[in-house]
Amino acid sequence: MKNKKILFVIPSFFQGGGNRSLCSLLPFLKDNRFEFSIYCLNPIGSFKDSYKEYNVIKTSFFMSLFSRVFFRKLLKLFRILLHVHVEKIVYYLECNFNKNLNSFDTVIAFQEDSPTHFACFLKGRKIAWMHSDMQLHYDNLDIPFQWDVNSYKCYDKIVCVSKSIVETFLRFIPDVNDRITYLYNVIDVNNVRYLSMEQTQSPFIEEGSFSIVSVGRICDVKRFDKIPFIVKKIKDLRPNLKLRWYIIGPLNSLSEQIQIDIDKLGLSDSIILLGEKKNPYPYIKKSNLLACISYSESWSYVLNEALTLHVPVLSTDFSAAYEVIPEGLGIICRYEDLCNQIIDIVQNKNNIYTDMRARCLSFEYSNHDIIKKFYELMQ
Repeated sequence: MKNKKILFVIPSFFQGGGNRSLCSLLPFLKDNRFEFSIYCLNPIGSFKDSYKEYNVIKTSFFMSLFSRVFFRKLLKLFRILLHVHVEKIVYYLECNFNKNLNSFDTVIAFQEDSPTHFACFLKGRKIAWMHSDMQLHYDNLDIPFQWDVNSYKCYDKIVCVSKSIVETFLRFIPDVNDRITYLYNVIDVNNVRYLSMEQTQSPFIEEGSFSIVSVGRICDVKRFDKIPFIVKKIKDLRPNLKLRWYIIGPLNSLSEQIQIDIDKLGLSDSIILLGEKKNPYPYIKKSNLLACISYSESWSYVLNEALTLHVPVLSTDFSAAYEVIPEGLGIICRYEDLCNQIIDIVQNKNNIYTDMRARCLSFEYSNHDIIKKFYELMQ
């Protein structure tokens, strides 16, 4: 029997949830009945080396030209002035003249926006993968909503990374109710635990302090900029509470403002910006608690990875948190209640922390059903 050929379409090789999800998934796809290839619309970024072992289809010269910043800005100007989606023409030409793209049984647009629009022009069965919270997605979208609606009509199946994203998606595009499903992301448990054994290069844990770590992009949705004010309130309520909060993520203009606020509030001993860490797992493992204070997450890798390392978690009450955090292994609370909740955890009120820590030891993330469902989607 002829092997089924599957193509993943991604927007770029830059850091992000889509690349992280795909890089975690691919090593688990060992079924010899399938052949997997990757096509990247803008083939630059730090994840490029992660796909060395796989068949990465090259973009044509024309598509490479389109991917350059100058041309993208020019096309955006055309879109605004002439109300014409020049991208549609570019995608159509690439899909029809790049012969390497039209020999696949199934095409997976593995991220919203450009991969979803692009893959509409390819032959074969089509699956769209949704990694984003639709509310945030459409709040920030710079293209007409109707283009997305029309694009999803081309797809045989739409896969979201959590149940909550399915619900949000259907509020925006209800017509796809008969062909939408969810599939959680894969986590390479053994690799996470192996990497967590690496020695950190700088001192991390202060003796006698309760350590909290938050990991992710430093951006508005993660609310890391609120941490100085949360810690200041905690210090005002409990001056003798020994607490250190570490933030891991790429430094940028927002992190500069966070540091200014830390210094202004006199919290340089209590909040540490560690910057980006290629391997954050040793820091998570050595922490007492991982805190995710985002106002929205489609599905949280870092919460699951912390639990995989048997570290209790604290999360704000975005919908997906209730899918990710098993009862007793962490706490979900409103953003407004974070200060009091952290105080209770640090002081171990009613054994709240020791109980969570003990329960975390039994946590095991299972990929078995995820991989099984993935192959069912490919049939």
